[in-house]
Amino acid sequence: MPIQSRYSTAQIETVMQAVVDTLNQHGCDRELSLMVLGNTVTTVLNQQFEPAQREAVAQQFCAALQKSLG
Repeated sequence: MPIQSRYSTAQIETVMQAVVDTLNQHGCDRELSLMVLGNTVTTVLNQQFEPAQREAVAQQFCAALQKSLG
């Protein structure tokens, strides 16, 4: 059974494109882009999750990222 998201594909793609556009506007190469995105994920985890939740959410995020590459 596919995973249902509360967000529409259009909403996800719109925000994603805005992030990519911002990286491009700043002339970010792939290394800087990955550093910025990684630091952004860390900021979201630290600001929006309780300390006891962070590691589990980070592991779920990493697993989802790896799955999306396969």
